[in-house]
Amino acid sequence: MPKQLPQRPTVPRGLLVAGLSSFLLLVGCSNDESDGQQGGGTPPAAVVVETANTEDVSVRQDYAGRARGAREVEVRARIQGILEERLYNEGQMVREGDALFRIDRKPAEAALQRARAQSQVAQADLRQAEREWNRISSLFQRNAVSERERDSAQSAQELAEANLAVANAGVSQAELNLGYTEVTAPVRGVTSLEDFPEGSLIDTGTLLTTIVQLDPIHVRFALPENDANIRRVAREGMVGTGRSRMSLPG
Repeated sequence: MPKQLPQRPTVPRGLLVAGLSSFLLLVGCSNDESDGQQGGGTPPAAVVVETANTEDVSVRQDYAGRARGAREVEVRARIQGILEERLYNEGQMVREGDALFRIDRKPAEAALQRARAQSQVAQADLRQAEREWNRISSLFQRNAVSERERDSAQSAQELAEANLAVANAGVSQAELNLGYTEVTAPVRGVTSLEDFPEGSLIDTGTLLTTIVQLDPIHVRFALPENDANIRRVAREGMVGTGRSRMSLPG
């Protein structure tokens, strides 16, 4: 009976092909490395050396904000009366001293005339008191009148002088009130809407309008947290180097 030879294990075709491919790849890499070493390899890249200089850099970012005038000035009436006319267009830019409203002048003019008349009466009383004092003092020197009469004449003169001062103060106040019939702008700025229309009866201190001063102007805005941290660190770095002034916003 013939003797059977032992069978050799069968290698799958796919494994055999894969093994050959890996072997060829390794051989190819080995040859490339050998060629590179023999040829001297890739030349080193060129390096450029630069000197770093410090300089100020303006950082610009866009943020949403709200602009407001530096001041909002209230314009109020300083006398009582009828509001006759508005002399500006609402929202108009006005200068300091520009006329804004006109209040009825007739009561103020009548008060001024009355004050001037009282001043004239006080002047006449003073002149009479001075003449009486001169006469009484002359008689007192000749012992023709008593000391009591002399003191009365002197007191009358002093009282007349005081009355004249009060009357003159009344004239000054009446002149001021007449000037207050024209309401002017205290500052330069943009006018707002009127609070009372023409024909309204207003009292002393009544708010008529508001003026927003635009020079200077304030802008309020908020920074995101990340941007605020970056600017805070930058400020601290500038302070550490002795340069505390920065042009960073916020």
